[in-house]
Amino acid sequence: MGNGEKQLRHQHSLLRLNRGGLGRRFASWLVIVVATAAASIVGASSAPVAGIADRPNAVIIGDSITAFHEPALAAAFRDRGIPGIIFDAQQARQIEASVTYADESIRSGISAIAQLKNNGVDPKLWVIELGTNDVWNSLGEGRDEQVAYAYKLIGQLLDTVGPSAPVAWVTVSFRMYPLESDAFNEALRRRAAIDPRMTLIDWHAHSVTHADWFADPVHPNELGAKALGQLYVDTVLELLASPPELPCVCPQHAERLGMS
Repeated sequence: MGNGEKQLRHQHSLLRLNRGGLGRRFASWLVIVVATAAASIVGASSAPVAGIADRPNAVIIGDSITAFHEPALAAAFRDRGIPGIIFDAQQARQIEASVTYADESIRSGISAIAQLKNNGVDPKLWVIELGTNDVWNSLGEGRDEQVAYAYKLIGQLLDTVGPSAPVAWVTVSFRMYPLESDAFNEALRRRAAIDPRMTLIDWHAHSVTHADWFADPVHPNELGAKALGQLYVDTVLELLASPPELPCVCPQHAERLGMS
């Protein structure tokens, strides 16, 4: 058994920890932990590369589902000849809440995006693979409350991204908590229905019948990572070739999208 498989099996045991109170919070910092990756660029070289020197093709903001498989995902983009892909994926990442784990600062997705934008990063496309840790930490009691809270989190992140680039958001596939995952995905679907910036990468629908793609209830194994990478690449290629028409954020549009 390799080290990676041992880590993932250890994670599977952590998923059995109590979800209540401090135990749940501590478990959440551990369960969605496999690897941490600082922002890195696919296709970087000593010579300028189109899509990097000018404007990145895409920034992928994720949690450990992306971080653990970043080499495989990066290879999928290279194999299809897509340069200028920036990964910023970190263990235990949530959408809104930043935490500290093992003396390491775990930035929220919102904080990561804000920092990249402050550093002048302006991609043609944002890919967001977040929500699993928010599902684990609880979206509330009852489906209506869960959908409403998830919708609020999604809107806050999209406000941080701003109106200048499309967003592709990966649906959640947390096999231990299917009802909560579905509530989060329903919030994604509702936002995408009214927001022309948004496209869904439906990892949940793609993987729900493939238990053999998972090393534990959350994390893909090598086979699953290959399937996820294909979804990433296909979506990025499609949106770069035919980007959606972005709305002018005038007052009436801002109010409809919850941006006012």
